[in-house]
Parts: sequence; C-alpha cells; structure tokens
Amino acid sequence: MDIFKDVIDYIFGAALFLNAILFIPQAVRIFKEKTSEGVSLITFFGFLAIQLAIIFHAAISHDYLLMNGYIFSFAACATVTTLAVIYRKKGNRSDDISLEEVFAQLPTHIYWKNNRFELMGCNTNNWKDFGFKSLNAVIGKTEYDLFAKDISDRVRFFDEMVLKENTEKTAEEVFIDEKGRKSIYLSTKKPLIDKKGKVIGILGSSIDITLSKEEILNQLAMLDNIISVMPGNVYWMNKNGVYLGCNDNEVAAVGLASRQDIVGKKNIDIPGFVMPEALDPLNEEVLEKGRSITVEEPAILRDGSQAVFLSKKVPIHDSHGEIAGLVGISFDITEKKKAEQDLILAKEAAEAANRAKTEFLANMSHDVKTPLSGVIGMADLMIGDSVGQEKKRAEAIYACGMQLLSFFNSCLDLSKLEMAGWMSTEEVFSLEKMLHEIGALFSPSAQMKGLDLMVDADPALPLAVRTHRASVYRVLLNLVGNALKFTPKGSVLVRGFLVEKVSPNQVCVGLEVKDTGIGIPEDQQDIIFEKMRRLTPAYEGKIEGSGIGLYIVDQYVKRMGGKIQVKSTVGVGSAFTVFLTMTVASENELRDQEELAGFLPSYMARPVVAPTEEKSVLPENAPRILLVEDNSLIQHVTQSLLNGAGFQVDVAGTGAEALAKFSPGKYRLIYMDIGLPDQDGYSVTQAIRAKEAELKAVEVPIIALTAHGAVDVEVFCGRAGMQGILSKPLTRKQAEAIWKKFGLGKSESVSGLTIVGNVEATPLVLKVIDMEGTIALLGTKEYAEELLGLWYEMLTKRFLPALKDLVEKHDDEGLRHELHNMLGSLCYVKTPLLNQAVLKLQTAARNHPQEIAAAYQQVVAEAQRFIEQYQQQFSPNKL
Repeated sequence: MDIFKDVIDYIFGAALFLNAILFIPQAVRIFKEKTSEGVSLITFFGFLAIQLAIIFHAAISHDYLLMNGYIFSFAACATVTTLAVIYRKKGNRSDDISLEEVFAQLPTHIYWKNNRFELMGCNTNNWKDFGFKSLNAVIGKTEYDLFAKDISDRVRFFDEMVLKENTEKTAEEVFIDEKGRKSIYLSTKKPLIDKKGKVIGILGSSIDITLSKEEILNQLAMLDNIISVMPGNVYWMNKNGVYLGCNDNEVAAVGLASRQDIVGKKNIDIPGFVMPEALDPLNEEVLEKGRSITVEEPAILRDGSQAVFLSKKVPIHDSHGEIAGLVGISFDITEKKKAEQDLILAKEAAEAANRAKTEFLANMSHDVKTPLSGVIGMADLMIGDSVGQEKKRAEAIYACGMQLLSFFNSCLDLSKLEMAGWMSTEEVFSLEKMLHEIGALFSPSAQMKGLDLMVDADPALPLAVRTHRASVYRVLLNLVGNALKFTPKGSVLVRGFLVEKVSPNQVCVGLEVKDTGIGIPEDQQDIIFEKMRRLTPAYEGKIEGSGIGLYIVDQYVKRMGGKIQVKSTVGVGSAFTVFLTMTVASENELRDQEELAGFLPSYMARPVVAPTEEKSVLPENAPRILLVEDNSLIQHVTQSLLNGAGFQVDVAGTGAEALAKFSPGKYRLIYMDIGLPDQDGYSVTQAIRAKEAELKAVEVPIIALTAHGAVDVEVFCGRAGMQGILSKPLTRKQAEAIWKKFGLGKSESVSGLTIVGNVEATPLVLKVIDMEGTIALLGTKEYAEELLGLWYEMLTKRFLPALKDLVEKHDDEGLRHELHNMLGSLCYVKTPLLNQAVLKLQTAARNHPQEIAAAYQQVVAEAQRFIEQYQQQFSPNKL
C-alpha cells in the first residue's frame, strides 16, 4: 500500500508541475498584450482557493511531495491571476471593437473578386452604397450583373489590365445608380494572392471623390476662364516647343478658331502671326538654360502690318525639378515703340538743331569777329601812330569795337552756358595777377570816361589757387565792364579778399566789384540776373547793353558752386560780391601750370633776342613768326602789330601755303587761324607736327588765333598739337606777353589765353571716313552712323548728279552755290579727303575757272572712295 501511495504521489506531483508550466504562456500573453481579455478571474481565484486548501492539508499530513507540487502550481496560477487583475481594466474597455466591425464600417469600398471577376466579398459600404439590401445580394455576381453595360465594360477593362500585367493600378471609375445619380470613384486594384503565391483574383478599394472632383473641376473651370480672358497673349508649351494651350487673345492673334486648335502645334505650324526664325531661338534659350527672359519679339498682324511684342517667358518644372516646358505672356507694344521712336527722332532732331545752332554760332563768330578784329587792330595801330584829333577818333573807333566785341563775346558765352553740362576746366593760377590783369585790360576804358579804376588784392589771399580760371575771369570781365558802363563819374574798385579758411587746403574767397554809378532800385535787384533782363530798354539809348551779362555771371557762379550778392542804392552806387570756394595750390604748382604751354627746355635754352624797342627797323636776328590767316585785313593789321612789337612776320593765306613755308627750326612761334579756305588750322598743325616728328625736331609753339566760338575748339586744338588759344583780335600787349611766355620761357600770364598744351596731340591721318572724329563731333556712335547714312544718300542722290550737271554746263555761279551747300552738310561728318577735294573745287570755282575740271575729277574720285568704304563698313546690312 505504501509503495502504491508513493507512486500515486509522484504522479500527482508531476501533474501539478506540468499544470504550473501550462500557466506560464497565459501569463506571458497577458503581459505582452496588456489585456486580460478571455481570462476568467473567478476560475483562477477558485483554482487558488482549492490549491491553498490542499497545501494546508498536505502540510498537516506531512505529504511534502504533494505539497511542493501544489505550491509550484499555486505560484503559477497566482501570477496569471495577478496580471489578469492588473490589466483587467485595460482589457475590458467599453469601446472595444472587433476587426470585423471595423472592416464593416470602413468609409471606403473594400472588395475582392475571383479570376472570373465574380465578387467574393466586400465591406458593408460597398453593397449599401450601390443600393443592395445585403451582402448575399452581390456575392457571386459580376459587374455586368450589377451595372449598365457601358460602365461594366470600363470596369472589366480595368480589371483585366490588373490581372494581365500582374501589377497594382489606380484609375477613376464612374458609376450611375438606379436614380441616375453619377458618382466618381478613385479605385486602386491589385492582384489577390493566396498563401501559395498564386493569383486567385483581384483586391480593390475605391473612395468616392464626386464632391472633391466637382470642386476641382469648378476651380479648373474658373482658372481656365481667367486664363482665357487675361490681358495680353498667354501661352504655354512643352519642352519640344509644342503648344499645350493659350488664352483667347492668342487665338485671335494667330487666326485660329478656338483655343483647342493651338494644342499640338509648333510655331512653324502657325501661319502669318508668328515668326519661327525669331521666336524659336528665344524659346530654346528658356528651355535649355532654365531661366526666364524678357525680350521684344517681332510679329506680323492679320492685316499684314508688322508689330512688336514685349514678352516674358519662364520655364515650367515637373515634380522632379526637371524642365517640362515654358509659359509666356506677350503684350503688343507697337504703338508704344512708335511713340518712343518718335521721341528719339524728336530728341535727335533737337540735338541736331542744337548742334547746328552751335556750329552756326561758331561760323558766325568767325565771320563777325574776323573783320571786327581788323577794325580793333587797325584802331590800335592808329592810336599809336596818331596825335590830337586823329588819335581821339582812333580811340573812339577802338572803344566802339571793344564794346561790340564785348557784346558778341557775351552772346557766345550765353550759347556755351546753355549747352548742358558745359563747364571750364580747373587750372592753377594767381588770383592777385588775375585781378591786376582785369585792371590793366579796363584801364584805357576807365581813362576815357575819366574814372578811377582801383585794384585791391588782400595780402591774406593764397599765392596760388586751383579752380575754374576761365569762368572766374569771365565773371570779373562782366562785372567790371558793367560797373564802368553804369558809372558816369567817380570810381570803380575791384577787390579780392579772403573770407575764411574752410579747411587746411580750401579757402572761401570774395571777389567784389564796387562802383559809384547810377545804382539799382531795391525792388529790381532780384530780377537783374534774369536772361535778357534790362532795367532800361536798349531803344531808349540811355545805357548800352544786351541784358545778358549778369545772367552769364549768375550762371558761371552757380556752376562753380558759389553765390553772388548785390547791394545797391540809387544815385550812390552798387557793389557785387561773388563768394567762391577754391583749393589752395603751391607755388610750384603755379609755376608748372604757367609752363604748360608745350615748349621744351631745349627750346628755352636757345639764345633769343628780345623784341627791339625800335619799331621802324627790325634787326636781322629778330624772332621770326609765321602768321597763318586768310583775311587780308587781319593779315595787314596783325603783321603791322607784330612788326611794331619787334618780330619778323611771314604770312600764309592758306593751309597749303603755310605748309610750303614751314620747315622745322625756321620759326620761333606760329599764329594759326582755324578757318582757312583750303583746310582747317587743325589739319595744318597736325601736318607741321608730323614733319617735326619725322625729323625729330623741337616743336614750335603754335597759338590758335581764332574767332571761332564753339566750345569744342579747345579739345580739337589740343588734339592737333597746339599750345594755346587766343580769341581775335590780337593786341600788342598780348603779343608781347605771349613772346615772353613761349619765346623766352618766362612765367608770364597772358590775358585771354587758354592753354591747351597738356592735351596729347593726335597724329595727322587723312582718312576717307574719320568715324572717331564724327563721333566726337556728334556725341554718340549711333547718331554718327545715322548722319553718315544721310550724307551717303545726299552725296549719291543729290550732290554728285548736281555737280556733274553744273560742271558740264560751265555754270560757275551755280557750282559755287552747290559747293557751299555741300560743305555745309559736310561739317557734320568727318571725311577729310573728300572735304579737302571739295574745298579745292570751291577755290577753283571762285578764283581759277581753268582748274575746275581737274578739281572736279578729284572730288568724283574721293566721293567714289567714300561710297565704296561706306558700303563695305557702314551700309545697313553691315551695321
């Protein structure tokens, strides 16, 4: 019995150990899933109570083997019970729902079919939304059993493609229910595969996008309407240049019936409007470089007229950032371009008129000042050679001439000032010397009126200043001239004084001209600086004047950044004070500036003989001067003046004569007129410089003695290689001062002399077409090319046929008239060889009729050279 009992105990103990082990998976599941769903706590508590009672019984009966087994089983059961209690709340939530319930309530349609396209199953929404009463009503049916044939055909085609290609596909499917309501579904279908990997049917899901589709379609329709009525021409194309769409304006412009007609076309397929050869390269630039452009494009309108469109084109990128095409918008700017062109032409016409005015003033300056210079020069000679009543008459002539010259210079100043941006250059000079020069210049006029002319230079003034010397000089000339004019008795004071030191190298200087004249009423002191403003009309004869002197003063002062003030009392006098800021210069700078005439140290070192005081007999070694002047009166006056100053003078009336007489080292100084009959003084100077350079000779100083008033004379003189410019007439004091400066190398200040010796000379090059010179004359390359074309037309269509006819008819008077017109046109373009030939023909027509035929042939030859070069370099297809 005991053995049998022991065996039974061992069997029960082993069973209890096995029972305990079986509890372990249950505990692990509860712990992992954090839920005690499916676990009965009452059962497990019952197990614990029974096992605990048996454990006590085994302990009392000393059956330890059985007790150990129950203890192990109790522990395992207790673990499961404890975890079930811990996770009981989580595992028994009121919102628990099964997967089947979730599947049934999915908002989308889930369904699956077999290989025969029979429905094997679906979620509740699928059969309900299509109006069926239960799942059984649709199971086993195909789409042909459920929908109309046209709808079923599209669904079957979609399903067959999924099975045939064995891949997932997405497409829109349209369904119409029994009430005729249309629904759009976005369906995704894929092959249905069993556990063995075999395709057994189709698994699909569809979502109703009817409302979203309608909203999108409405937005697209609105966008399409916006594009259709957009201003301008709107269009877009793919990367191959094929149009994908456009707006209504583009359709109307290209002449198509509808916007759809442009789809699929290229520029070459659209007749009339577009110009593929011009547009395609621009489109390719956008597509290849991927950047937007704004460009003007040509087009031909339906009426055949040409148009210009301003286009903005930008690249279109796909979702990968690759260029997929471009979109463009173009606006017709034809009328705007015409308006702009009209403005440009008007501007050019205005500029041409302004240049013509300037050229006219320059020519008028020469034509008026040349004889006027002769009158003043002759009067100057008569004053020195006369006594008594004859001397007074000569002084009267001199004073009248100087008065007229002053008025004329004021007119030229006004012309210069009205040229936008014109300003004299800065120079270093002695302000004190300038004040005394002004005093010396007006001293004879003051003596004639019995006035005291006083000059006062403040010792505190800098020795040398840097500012616009020519402008300051003109200001003082006008103010002192006015003071003498309006002062019948008493005195005129010219004063320069230091106002303040602005900085270590800048000072503010006051220039005052004070008189005891008639004075200016207080209510009119604000208007005296207006152009052409006179307090008394000229026809009343009370006071001479043009009414532009003070206007010129005011303009000069403003351009130098200064200010002017006037204090005046009627019957007592007036005081005009100009305040200018000037840069302080050193004594060395002053010396260098005064020696910028262009002569070389070796030239200064030559032994020279100063002009003899004996005027009647000239020594053999008297300095020899060449005077180049075409006017016989000026020749006589200037030669007599220079002879009287102690110089030997050779006279040349033309450029050719001057070049024939000139040889390096022969002359110590040359006075060069600008307006010569055969060629201008610039060309003669260039030729002289070329000879000197060829023989490596020292350059002779050349002073332009000119009546030209154009503002560019200074530039052309400097380029030609001259050292200075002196406005006619030349006076004896000026001649002596010029000799001291250029002949003796002294630091002499010459009244009225503009130094240009620091401008690099341009070598003499006689060109068929001097394009650089034409541009310098006219301002821009475009305008130079335009006028060159106009001259080409005039030469070929007017002048050459007219010259041929006049020469054949021996109509010398008509020929002279036509040549005058031709030279007037030639002044706006630089054609040196042709210009020279025309001048020779003009000279022959005036004085040497027997030479007309040969001179005419030279004009024809040079004209032909011009025509050939123009056609090669500047004709429209070359520009």
